[in-house]
Amino acid sequence: MLTLLPVSFNCTAALHVDGNRFILNQKAIDKSSYSPILAKALKDTAVISVNGEVRISDAALVILRRPSRELPLSRCGAGSEDRLALIVYSSKKLRLIDSIPLQSCENNVTLVLPDLSIPDNPADAIKLDSSELEFSTLNAEMTGPEAHRFLISPSGFKKISSPSSDVH
Repeated sequence: MLTLLPVSFNCTAALHVDGNRFILNQKAIDKSSYSPILAKALKDTAVISVNGEVRISDAALVILRRPSRELPLSRCGAGSEDRLALIVYSSKKLRLIDSIPLQSCENNVTLVLPDLSIPDNPADAIKLDSSELEFSTLNAEMTGPEAHRFLISPSGFKKISSPSSDVH
């Protein structure tokens, strides 16, 4: 089931999400053009647009959200697993190039805003320019943010700085 959470998106980008469809140059991409890896990643997943354009032709950043599994001791189950994904249309196929975990109840990753609050919309916590992105997660000690910066390239995400902790 492919759905879109109600968020704004950048309609000026060549590739973007509208409703439950990927749109390229104002035309919906047929699901038969999705690569098998992307089709599998989208199964039972909601797609959230990330505002802004990337410098890669016919590419978009989206957040793929799926429900967390229920783990022992009643952990998770009601949470979500969010991954930031780079999606590119090339050679008549829509492909998942790379993804980064943003939030995960299953793996104890929590996306946070600068004030350490958890965003209602995970896209609000991502700073994006055309070739770099940055976001913060709660550090392992749960005392402050841990910043993550990535370069966006046609082959995926490349970490450009080590996580840093600001202990309060």
